[in-house]
Amino acid sequence: MNKESELFWIKPKVVSRDYYNGIFGHLHFRRAGKSSEVINPLILLHQSPSNGRPFEGLMEKISSDRLVLAIDTPGFGDSDAPISPPNISDYAFSIIELINDLNLDKVDLFGDHTGAKIAVEIIKQIPNKVGSAIFNSCPVYSKEQMDKMMIHLEEEKPKDIIPEDGSHFVKRWKSLQNWYLNAPIELVNRDFIEMQRPLDKGWYGHNAAFAVNHADNLPQIEHPLLVLCPNDMLWDATKESSKYLVNGKVLELPNYGMGSLSVETEMYSNIFKEFFNTQKPLSVSNAKSKIYEPKFNKVTNIIKRIFISNEYGQVHARVVGKLNSQKRPILCLHMSPFSSRNFENLLLELGKDRLAVAMDIPGFGETDPTHEEPTIEHLAKIIINSMIKISNHTPFDILGDHTGAVIAMHIAAFNKNLVNSLILNGIPCFDKQERADRYQNANYNQPQPDGSHLLKRWKSVRMLSGTQASDKVVERNFIEALRGGPFAHWGHKAVFSYKLIEILDHIKQPTLILKPRDGLQDRTDKYSSKINNAIVKDLPNEDYGFLEYKSKEFASEILSFLEKK
Repeated sequence: MNKESELFWIKPKVVSRDYYNGIFGHLHFRRAGKSSEVINPLILLHQSPSNGRPFEGLMEKISSDRLVLAIDTPGFGDSDAPISPPNISDYAFSIIELINDLNLDKVDLFGDHTGAKIAVEIIKQIPNKVGSAIFNSCPVYSKEQMDKMMIHLEEEKPKDIIPEDGSHFVKRWKSLQNWYLNAPIELVNRDFIEMQRPLDKGWYGHNAAFAVNHADNLPQIEHPLLVLCPNDMLWDATKESSKYLVNGKVLELPNYGMGSLSVETEMYSNIFKEFFNTQKPLSVSNAKSKIYEPKFNKVTNIIKRIFISNEYGQVHARVVGKLNSQKRPILCLHMSPFSSRNFENLLLELGKDRLAVAMDIPGFGETDPTHEEPTIEHLAKIIINSMIKISNHTPFDILGDHTGAVIAMHIAAFNKNLVNSLILNGIPCFDKQERADRYQNANYNQPQPDGSHLLKRWKSVRMLSGTQASDKVVERNFIEALRGGPFAHWGHKAVFSYKLIEILDHIKQPTLILKPRDGLQDRTDKYSSKINNAIVKDLPNEDYGFLEYKSKEFASEILSFLEKK
């Protein structure tokens, strides 16, 4: 693994991740450091349509003496999206919920672009709970400029027709590159992917931000404020903010632009420490909290999302239902390069009367990657550790899809006490030469300046999504596939280096093998008979993705099989 991958893709060890159940559902946040009696916790608020991930390197630098939280605002990163566009006050309220839940008496704030506008609103709502703040870009616009921005917003809204070839993503890639001048391509790639994740809700952040003007709100802020003015698209407008600051100043950074927060972490951390550690407690006049009532009703999550921490890092899982002494829990393991997100519809059906869990395999979705190319044995070890933590050694039924099927079979063969039954969507079994050839060809889809890597991935994802997939599902799967970054090919590498053929006859559990018309049909035909106690279900009318598109039908099929066993 090269240094760029480590810098931009590997989460620092000091950073952990968690969820808070807030008004919009899951509010995802990153945490580093510990609370201090003398130094305020620091909350980092990101720009739109990004999330807290670009802050990870900075968090490592500034968390030595304080608690640092980077929060994904609702609809971005891993925070659930509101059903309709929120305003800035709604976003601020969601952050304040977490502040109160963590019993934080007073916090400092850092807001980047949209995050700065949310930070201002937080100060207005809870002035006595905020010490001081730093904004990275704080634009002040005329009314005419604000009106133009709202017109520009229309370009961000989802279109009815999605280009079949994925060329719209190439257009976005080239546009982003224009602002990441001289930035490492892996950084551009990572940030590009994170910015695409909100999909059709990505415009919500700018919609809220463009509706308020710093010129109206900055004069109300008495708290110590440092405005950083990097050389980005907000350069001129941010310099204008100096006219409206009551207790602050603007620091121009002409040599730093988009992406600098991830690259120049030492420089930014020095600025943060010098500013925050030298501010005296402020007695804010008229410091009565502004009571704000959001227009949204609190969301109740049916699908719970959790992180399971262990010696390997953090494993992310989606969970429905509860452990039931009468019904065995079921674990779903996804295909590469997707994630547990593909099982959401199925989980809702399987989890009606039992515990149903879908885990992100390491390196995919939200689960930390391994620090070197993993084997199936290593991936299985991590999954087993997580299974035990969830169920306290209660055996699971396991459903495995493609790569997930190989991991499931390994667990079943060598950990018989943990697995009751298997449901396998395909048998990715290959002879020695086939494995060698496929291993050699399973390589990282390196980002290219012209965006051609996106078209290559789009083509493969459209095929892997199945003929029943809508354009929206293809887009979602496309982003999930990209999120693996330099680890996205490791799932297939692990499969092609594993001698599956040698362990098939070690599987003794009752097994249901699903055989759709996909890329593993011939493999399944050839090797299914080598598994003892197996039933093959031929699915001539299905291809990729049927477990998602026909979740009710196949949940019934799966549960019927499990009940008989």
